[in-house]
Amino acid sequence: MQGKISRRKWLFMAAAVAGLALSAPLLAQQAARAFEGQALRVAIWGGNTGKNLRGSVGGPFEQRTGARTEWSEGDPLHFIAQMIAAKGGTPPHDVFPLESLLEPQAISQGVVVKPDRTKLPNADLLAPEAVSPGGYGPAWGSFRLGIAYLPEKLKAAGIPAPTDLSILYDPRLAGRVSIPDVSQSNWPHFMPALAAFHGLPLDNPAPVLGKLAGIKGVSFSTSSSDLETRMTSGEIWVAVWIDGRVNALKTKGVNVELAPFGIADPKGGKFDYSVGLLLFEIGNPAKKALAEAYLNELLSTPVQTQIALATGYTPSNREAHAIVRKDAKMGSFFASEPGIGHGFVPDFVAWQKVQSRWIDAWGKAMRR
Repeated sequence: MQGKISRRKWLFMAAAVAGLALSAPLLAQQAARAFEGQALRVAIWGGNTGKNLRGSVGGPFEQRTGARTEWSEGDPLHFIAQMIAAKGGTPPHDVFPLESLLEPQAISQGVVVKPDRTKLPNADLLAPEAVSPGGYGPAWGSFRLGIAYLPEKLKAAGIPAPTDLSILYDPRLAGRVSIPDVSQSNWPHFMPALAAFHGLPLDNPAPVLGKLAGIKGVSFSTSSSDLETRMTSGEIWVAVWIDGRVNALKTKGVNVELAPFGIADPKGGKFDYSVGLLLFEIGNPAKKALAEAYLNELLSTPVQTQIALATGYTPSNREAHAIVRKDAKMGSFFASEPGIGHGFVPDFVAWQKVQSRWIDAWGKAMRR
């Protein structure tokens, strides 16, 4: 049997335990804010998506790490070109967005850094396709490229609602159809999808572009902002567009719907939309640890939920997806499942090999 503890010793032990209890949160806070005073240069999309990414991720990330975020806006094509141009020097971005179609090029050019998967515990919540098999940037969301259309305009003209890409060639839509221009970020997703719809190979762009060139009065969208204005005014009735922008237009009171591409699936049935993943990549090895903290914050359930409801893009986080699908106002906007679902995914590696050929052919076939 142990002897009694003296009052003096008991008071000393109690004080020590209290000191540990008080210092534990402080130590945890100091550990969490190990990046105090550092800056992370984050490239993001412009417009509504960029605005909501800044608001959703920036605050929690800065509060948790003590770092500050420096933002720059643009699009993935612009960012990857900047990263490649800066090879051998200081990368212009510590973290930058890509779409899944562009990731093979970024990897082959050596401008992306693999995150340490153990530093991204929130990646465990993602749909399987959202975690890169090569170990590179995770996907915070996905987009569906489909056929945006104005139901009232089509009904008044006696044109049935679209079920696939053949709607683009309806002569009754002369002057009312818009497709992505070669400089627009949806263009490299649309071209492989259209080739697949027609059952044509990627190595010869002429037959596909010949079909597009035959559309009377077709217009070419250079930005989603411009297309939004033209669909809101009723100038354009049918356009190849992504779900997030269509959903944003819906929230503004515009009666617009999104129809599938209807690409034949070799295994039977049809793919619905052309689907791409929205990735964030680490571009600067010197800021890898801080960038990992940013990515982990981005993938958290609260941030994913907030971004999805603000942008209309389907989140990759399974918990967030379950939450937003139940939202009374926007639940129907999102894909029925996170990740790829039954969407058409182009062969990105094959496309990268022929993309320059398509760009050259586009310039010749689509002269206006």
